[in-house]
Amino acid sequence: MCAPRSVYSWDIVIQRVGNKLFFDKRDGSQLDLLSVNETSSEPLPEAKEDINSAHSLSVEATYINQNFSQQVLVRDGNKVTFDEPNPFASEGEEVASVAYRVPTLEVG
Repeated sequence: MCAPRSVYSWDIVIQRVGNKLFFDKRDGSQLDLLSVNETSSEPLPEAKEDINSAHSLSVEATYINQNFSQQVLVRDGNKVTFDEPNPFASEGEEVASVAYRVPTLEVG
């Protein structure tokens, strides 16, 4: 994939097993973090320790996003319990879970 102004590339590992493709991220990849300053004409500092570096700003933006989702939860609202537990929640942790229902399409 090409992007004319991309500063931070994706780091995805694709494996083919039989007729299936598996997409995964490399360890240490910043794919889970939000991108910041992607199209800025001024470069960010390179040093990871710098408070204004791309890495520091990405970590901060991701942290803010996750905390905001926790703050907007409706406490004691209509809570739905699913058959399987949230795989990303730690023991005893309440997280802002979202479930998507995949519509079934009838081919006829």
